[in-house]
Amino acid sequence: MDFEKLGPYRIGNRLGKGGMGSVYRGEHNDTGQVVAVKALAPQLATSEGFRERFEAEIESLKTLQHDGIVRLFGYGEESGTLFYAMELVDGRSLEEELKAGRRFSWREVVDISIQVCRALKHAHDHGIVHRDIKPANILLDTNEHVKLADFGIARLFGGTQLTMAGGVLGTADYMSPEQADGRPVTDRCDQYSLGCVMYALLAGRPPFRAKSLPEMLQLQRFAEPEPVRRYAPDAPEQLEHCIMQLLKKNASDRFPNTLVLSRHLEAMRKALSRPIDAPELASNDGMPSILDPPKPDSPKPPLAYAATVAGTEHSSPESQASIDIDVVPTAVRDAVTVDSLTDSSTRRAMFDATKTDHFTAVDHGSRPSSSGVSPSVWIASLGLLALVGISTWFVWQVMQPSTADELYAKIRPVEEMPDIDHLRGYEAEVNEFVARFSDDPRAGEVLGYQEELLLEKLQRRFDTLVRGRGERGDLNTAERLYLAAMRKLDADPVQAAKELEHLEQLFGQVGDEGSQDAEQLERVAACVELARRQRALLEQRLAAQHEDDLATLASRLDHAESLYESDPAQATAICTAVVELYGNDPWAEPMVRRARELLEAWR
Repeated sequence: MDFEKLGPYRIGNRLGKGGMGSVYRGEHNDTGQVVAVKALAPQLATSEGFRERFEAEIESLKTLQHDGIVRLFGYGEESGTLFYAMELVDGRSLEEELKAGRRFSWREVVDISIQVCRALKHAHDHGIVHRDIKPANILLDTNEHVKLADFGIARLFGGTQLTMAGGVLGTADYMSPEQADGRPVTDRCDQYSLGCVMYALLAGRPPFRAKSLPEMLQLQRFAEPEPVRRYAPDAPEQLEHCIMQLLKKNASDRFPNTLVLSRHLEAMRKALSRPIDAPELASNDGMPSILDPPKPDSPKPPLAYAATVAGTEHSSPESQASIDIDVVPTAVRDAVTVDSLTDSSTRRAMFDATKTDHFTAVDHGSRPSSSGVSPSVWIASLGLLALVGISTWFVWQVMQPSTADELYAKIRPVEEMPDIDHLRGYEAEVNEFVARFSDDPRAGEVLGYQEELLLEKLQRRFDTLVRGRGERGDLNTAERLYLAAMRKLDADPVQAAKELEHLEQLFGQVGDEGSQDAEQLERVAACVELARRQRALLEQRLAAQHEDDLATLASRLDHAESLYESDPAQATAICTAVVELYGNDPWAEPMVRRARELLEAWR
């Protein structure tokens, strides 16, 4: 069922569909704000207990106000259809990145996981367990910042007690043993699911594979996964141990909470990135750390809708057997009970079945009242306050600006030139060095690293456009030519190499005509450099292919010579084919000349 309007939103194209409903692109009639509108299936609104689940979902979403969690803008009902509007994230989900063939480095996995931990800590502090952490629900915006999406099946473990009697919600590939068993869900269930996601980002596949739901649930409950370094040998052993701890079957064997987990990951990242001869520093587990500074703008991928659809069909990166069970079976649905509803009369009035066509906007300027905060939140708050006095000196020390030597030691910890994977993990340090120490003798070297990072980001943007997943935006002439050549790399590499060479010739000396601004000139220069590098790689690839083809042609002509006495027609056909197929290719000239000589001799 499609809509033209839901509440104050004009409904555009459908972004996704699943068993619980559909997600649409929406635009606010008055403000023009673009959002993701999740419209729940009409038949669900009449199911026993469903409105209570929807109300609990809205109540949980209203309490979440964090940069790492997609925002709720409003909710309502239109002609019997329950819906809510959420933030539309400009980016892609980890699932989309995996399906597109992206392999994540261990540093990227650690950085993503730290950001997920921060978002989950905020949710857990408000008494909310996500219950469905998976690559499809973790979005990366244009700056590669994490946005955690779809708390649609989360339930409050404080305040409103909406219980699933033996119910199982989530995606089986990333489901905790407790959920697989139908046991009570705690915040450590999210840790297990995050461990599965980290495993999948490194290995390109989830920890377990199964052909059926019962088999997958059995594996999640009892099986031990293969070591992730079998699939990602570059991953450090410390990270493998961390993932294996997250995947412990006994929840008490995992980390105490996501704050401790994030501190553990931060300490591990710093320790593994130190210079070899650096003195050992004490672990900062449990101590506050300074957030990474904003990164420069990165390539703009397509929109990813934040309100992901429960039950949407999707597959694991290397398998079509991802087992989703977001749609609640009737037997489970009917088992839903509402033990208590805070201010039940108010909430019942919000979604009175007789009162349709209403919309309530969420005020992001206000915070939930203290009466809605669970005791666990107060305990956690008091604990954090106690840490303030102890950690003030430590934070002051950490906030002191790094020296040029300290920054350089992180950027280039060994004698060898750092690779792009290492540099990506220290982009902030590279930018800080260039900005603060332009007179340092090493500034030119570090500036080169900064340019490498910018070129790598630009190339990733073009790769996204080639896959047809990005917005072209305001590409200039050089960028359009480069994109056209990139699209020919596989189908016609020779033509692609020619076009890249022409691009270099056309724009190689840009800069003296004074008709373009500095930004455009920098973009053109970057595109020319990418073209030069891509052509060099392409020529290497073609040279290897040509060498292989020459050997094959030589073998076929040898066969033609030995065949001529017994089958002159076939021998002649082989030589003729060589001339016809490769007569215009300069690299094949020796074999074409030999084929012509044989044909001339056989006349």
